[in-house]
This record gives sequence, structure tokens and C-alpha cells, in this order.
Amino acid sequence: MEPFRGLKLLRNIARNKWMAVVATFFIMATAGATYSFGLYSQKMKTTLGYSQKTISTIALFKDLGAKVGLVSGLIYDVTGPWVVLGMGAVLNTLGFLMIWLALTRRISAPQIWQMCLYIFLGTNSQSFTNTGVVVTCVKNFPNNRGFLIGLLKGFVGLSGAILTMAYEAIYGTKDPANFVLLLTWLPPSVCLLFMFFVRRTTPSGEDQARVEKRIAYVFFVISVSLAMYLMVIIIVKNLDGVVIPRWVIQLLAVVMLVIILLPLGVVLKQELQGWKGGTVAQEQHPDYVRTDEQQQEQRQGKELEEVPAKGLEEGPSEVENLVDKRKNWSLRRIVHAILTRPPRGEDYTIPEGIFSIDMLLIFVCTTCGFGTGLAVYDNLGQIGDSLRYSHEQVGTFVQLLSIWNFLGRVTIGLVSDIFLQKFQVPRPFFFALTLGLSALGQLFLALNFKSALFMSSILIGFGYGAQLVLMYILTSEFFGLKYYGTLYNVCNMASPLGSYVFSVKIAGELYDKEALKQQNSGGDHHGLLCYGARCYRRSFIISTATCVFGVLVALGLTLRTRKFCKELALKLRKRR
Repeated sequence: MEPFRGLKLLRNIARNKWMAVVATFFIMATAGATYSFGLYSQKMKTTLGYSQKTISTIALFKDLGAKVGLVSGLIYDVTGPWVVLGMGAVLNTLGFLMIWLALTRRISAPQIWQMCLYIFLGTNSQSFTNTGVVVTCVKNFPNNRGFLIGLLKGFVGLSGAILTMAYEAIYGTKDPANFVLLLTWLPPSVCLLFMFFVRRTTPSGEDQARVEKRIAYVFFVISVSLAMYLMVIIIVKNLDGVVIPRWVIQLLAVVMLVIILLPLGVVLKQELQGWKGGTVAQEQHPDYVRTDEQQQEQRQGKELEEVPAKGLEEGPSEVENLVDKRKNWSLRRIVHAILTRPPRGEDYTIPEGIFSIDMLLIFVCTTCGFGTGLAVYDNLGQIGDSLRYSHEQVGTFVQLLSIWNFLGRVTIGLVSDIFLQKFQVPRPFFFALTLGLSALGQLFLALNFKSALFMSSILIGFGYGAQLVLMYILTSEFFGLKYYGTLYNVCNMASPLGSYVFSVKIAGELYDKEALKQQNSGGDHHGLLCYGARCYRRSFIISTATCVFGVLVALGLTLRTRKFCKELALKLRKRR
């Protein structure tokens, strides 16, 4: 008997591959807690009596938690997206709940190592979330991976502004501890609500790449509209003499929620169009999701086709021996892999990818970009306080960083795709370009002219977001997708390394030294508090020079991979 038509429609919507993408948008829109550290770091410093170096150390473990994704990558390769997303939700609640209890003095003041552990657990949820959604979408849409990675990571970049708006609407802006409370329940709730829509599907053929691109463009327009909407609110809030009542903020937050939900309407419209003339044949539906049994049969068929004739004649033992040899990585084989790597674009094994020169150059570029960018993100509360900005103004700069972080993420995938396909411009060139923007932003902060923090928030936010997406795209294009979940997390380790160097050892220590000078000179300061442009000037000069060095490394990677990028551009043209 034919199932009830409405229930079957709902089932098809739930299994629609674009519904999986929309679900990832919702999850990622609240998954950027690491970019909001500036909102509550000053509260943590004054409440618990920490020095700036201690705050920078805690920020290091925040970045370490967000970027250490090797465990989540390995779990994903074995289990799939639902397990890693569920684990991420649990870690998020556990970590930020303990931080909130400490900031509100509901528990005794934790030791520094305990606070580092709490924030590591809370932000490590982001690596699980990233792995669960990004790897799934890349494998489902290999022909449009650059654009979709940009959209997905763009929502993470925008989440700082989204969470800040939600915080102001729900709790107001009086106590930053309430923002930590928001992080305790909102991101895991959204993740648990939508994670079962995130599923692996059969990748579309190259003939459907145009259709995929058109739908992705609609999502792009919606996401940019959301960013522009938040940007207008930020500009109005910072006009002299303008005070927005809380009920207006709540109304604006509702409008923001409606815009976020618009992609869901796109999926519903697409599915309903297929039902206008009756039930669509499942196998012919462009968004049909094959069952697990069908996917298994398809994989088995492809594996049989790929086994060489010689392997079939000699029996399965020969094939198994080849697999065993490939997995047996002695020191000699690792050295051999370094010297004789596979061609770019093929599926690298994990040791081959880790020990390749391309991976080293990408790692250096990301260390320069992520390290200097995170030094600003992690110290934004203290930067604003040293320059006599209010807590509300610091919140504005957090939102500004998030919005331009988002714009960098969503535009760089599209722009680099266009320039690669039409003009054969290698993607690493855009890495050099965005590092140049970051260097300019760091220089503005060092000079500290009027509106320097405003301009730097735009440049550094855009550059950081673009560099993150480029790292994801380059890793997938250079080393293949077979071990992508693990290899891109190797590159992610550049983030905590850069955070340790630039945020802890440079920005944190130089700030404390300047604070001690002011205290010893008779300044009216309590604890290790520093005021004035001198607090971070030397840090920003060092960061500027580092970004310039990163530009040179990225240009070297551009020259090294220009032949491969030209070949890739020709392949992408044929697919279009």
C-alpha cells in the first residue's frame, strides 16, 4: 500500500542531500565560540586575578582544542558524521559549563591547569563539528568543494556575530559570564537538533555540477545578505548618541533568525517542485540519497573494476599483500615516501601527506597567518581595554571581525575558483594576497592612528577567514580525499602553534612587561593592567614582519605548484 503522501514528502526532504547542507549551515552558525574569547577574557582576568600571560596561555589551549582534530578525523573515518557531532555537543557543554561555574563563583576558583582543561574541552567540540560537516560535504560535492567549503567555514566565521546578537537579545550586555552560559547550551542544542540530517550521500556526477553551483549561489546570496544585515546593525550601534533599546535588539535578532532559516525554504521549494506532477522516480531525482545497501553494492562494483587483471588472476592474496606493504611504514619507507611522493591530486596516505614538501609550505603559511590573526582575536578584550574602549565597543569589534572573517571565507572559494578556471591563477597566490592584507592590518594596529582598530578588524578578519578556507581547499586538491579528514587536521595544528608563539610568548609577555613598567612608574593601575598604544606595539610590529615572510613562502608555493594548477584548471573547465 502506498505510504501517506505527506509523510513520504517529509521523508524525502529529510534525505535530500541539500537538506544535509542546510543542516550544516545551522550547526556551523553557532560553532564559532573560539572567535568570541575577547568578550569574556577580561572578565576571566579580573574575576580570577590572572596575568595577561596566563590569559594568553588559556587562549592557547582554546586554540589547541579547536584545532586538534586528529582524533575526530580518525573517529569520522571509522564511524561517520553522527558520532563525531554527538561527541562535539557533549564536550561543548562540559567545558563551557565549568568555565561559567568558575566565573560566577559557584565553584571555588580553579587552578590555571584546570581552566586550561575546561576551555580545551569546550573548544575541542569545534574540531569534532568541523570534521563532521566539512568532510561530509566535501565528499558529497567533490566538484564544488571550494565554494561549499567557503560557505561552511563562512558560517563559522559569522557565528561570532550571531552569538553576540543572541547574547544581547537574551541576556543583555551587562555580564560577560552570561555569554559563557549561552555557549553552554545554544551550540550543542542546535547540533543535536540537526546532526541526523548530516549524512553521506552518493557524489553527483560531473553533469550535475552546474545545478549544484546554481543552488550554492542561492545559499551564497542568503549568507551575504545575513552578513550585510549584521554589518548595518553594527554601524548604527556605533553612531554617536545612538542607544538601541533591548526590545529593538530582540526584534532584530528575530529577523536574523528568519534570514538564517531561509536556506531551509530553498530546500522545501526544490522538493515541492518535484512533487507537482506526482511522485518523482527516486533513482532519477537529482538529490536522491542511495540506501546504505545500494552504496555498498556500488562501492563493491567500483572496487572490482579497479582491481587489475593481474590481481584477479593471482587471487586476492596478491592484492592483500600490496595493501599490507602500503600500510607497513618503516623508517626506510617514510624516507622513500618523502623522496618519491605520488603525483599531486592523487590520494596520499597519511605519512605521504605529512612528510611532503607541499604540506610543509602550507603549514608555514598557515602558522604565519593563523598565529598573528589569533593573537588579535585572543587579546581583543585587552587591546580594547588598553585603548580605553568600553565592553560594548569591544563586542562590536568582535562582531566586525566575525563578519569580515565570514566574507573572507565565502568569497575566497568563489574568487579563487573563477581565477583558476578562467586565468589559470594558482590558488596559493591568493594565500600570498591574503597574508599581505593581514600584514597591513597588523601594521595599522602598530601605528595606532584613529580608527586603526576598526580598519584592522576588517583586514585581519578577512585575511584570517580566507586563509583558513584556502588551507582546506589546497589540502583536498593536493593530497586527495581518501584521508582528507586526517590530513587537513594536520594543517590545523599550525593554529595552536602560531597561537603559542604570537599570543603567549610575544603578545602576552610583552604586555606584562609594559604593565610592570607602568606600575613601577607610579601609574594608578591594579594588577598587571596596561594602558596605551605601547602595550601591544612591539607585538604588532613582529606580527607584521611575520606576515610578510608568509607572503614570500606562499609565493614560493605558487611557483612550485603552477603546473599542477594549470592542469587542474583544464579539468575543471571540462567538467563545466
